[in-house]
Amino acid sequence: MKTHLKLVTVLFSSTIALFYTASSLAHAAHGTNQPWHACEEKKLNQSCQYELVNKLYIGSCQAANKVLMCVRNQPIIDIKNQHKTQQSAGTNEHAKKKE
Repeated sequence: MKTHLKLVTVLFSSTIALFYTASSLAHAAHGTNQPWHACEEKKLNQSCQYELVNKLYIGSCQAANKVLMCVRNQPIIDIKNQHKTQQSAGTNEHAKKKE
């Protein structure tokens, strides 16, 4: 019975530890200064945006540790795919004009 209780305690503790580890990884650092640079010349709640690895992040400037940073409040836009979609739409418009 004591062995069973120890096993349950170890499994429970491991589950809790795993939960906190995964939770902290979700809030890991950005790895870039772009969210802060996007708000260097702006005021609180002004709109902002920045690009990072073919993605466009759009949001508003919010205070984080007394410094403004761009906090996303819109879906992330894949710039590479958006450009391809626009090119495709332009080709379709060109084809329609020929008809």
